[in-house]
Amino acid sequence: MATMITEVYDAFLAGGAPEAKARKAAEALSSESLSTKGDIVKTEGRLARDIVAAEERLNHKITEVREELSGEITAVREELLGKIAAVREELSGEIAAVREELSGEIAAVREELSGEIAAVREELSGDIAAVEKRLNHKIAEVREELLGKIAAVREELSGQISALDKKLTHEIYGIKQGMAVIKTLLLLIIAVQVIPLLKALSVI
Repeated sequence: MATMITEVYDAFLAGGAPEAKARKAAEALSSESLSTKGDIVKTEGRLARDIVAAEERLNHKITEVREELSGEITAVREELLGKIAAVREELSGEIAAVREELSGEIAAVREELSGEIAAVREELSGDIAAVEKRLNHKIAEVREELLGKIAAVREELSGQISALDKKLTHEIYGIKQGMAVIKTLLLLIIAVQVIPLLKALSVI
């Protein structure tokens, strides 16, 4: 015997319908309900898989952006260190050249005027201090410039991650909303199928 809704069967009998017709109507309603529930379960399963896939894509994209950001920050840091090393080397050569030049002058002055050695030493000390001051100033300028570049790269990539996160969150929300609409439509379809059947049976 096919599965039937007992309450519907009893209601039809109480309404005066013949037993055979009441049984057939209850079995028909039960079959329609089971079919519709199966469709709902399939649809919910498919939508759940879609949501999981979307979340996996979101996590994968965030990981890719983080890896890209980490690589760019490392490259900028290496570039900064390279520029600082280059400036130090350049100014170190300049200091060495100045020292060498002034050392030659000191030797000449010593030979000619031993009494003026103290004055020449004081003058050379001022020149060296000026060169070192220029070196420190250049290093500070390079460091500030590269720190600004690193901050700009971080801000840009942070904005991209945020925009991507919002976009995927919106897509997931849209999928969930679509699932809710499908559930509502399925319930309406059930109602549209059952109401005419009940009206037809009430006429019998």
